[in-house]
Amino acid sequence: MNSPSAPTLAKRLLVVEDDSLVRHALLRQLERAFRVDAANGPDAAVVAMREVPYDIVLTDYAMPERSGVAFARELRQSGFHGPIVLLTADPTAPELPEALHTGLIQAIVPKPWNYRELIRLLSARVA
Repeated sequence: MNSPSAPTLAKRLLVVEDDSLVRHALLRQLERAFRVDAANGPDAAVVAMREVPYDIVLTDYAMPERSGVAFARELRQSGFHGPIVLLTADPTAPELPEALHTGLIQAIVPKPWNYRELIRLLSARVA
């Protein structure tokens, strides 16, 4: 695999995922291409985003605190203008097409994901 370019490695990515196994798998994979941090839910992510200016957010859809769409809405209302990518085991959830169409989120990635495709998609969103 080609190593990521320096500009991509300079980008800060926040992963928001409540499942610890999935969160750690994403961290291991994405740290090869981004400066990546993780939060175990939307509340922890809000705290992290006060401390660090992230370029892009990858968030789970189904989380106990609130849905990824509700979290994306909260991010937009707080002034975050970067790309938000939603990771979901249910890409047919009724609220997803509107969230994508209105620009609330920029992409939907189904679980299980393909590592190389995920890196390409995220890299393209912050290029």
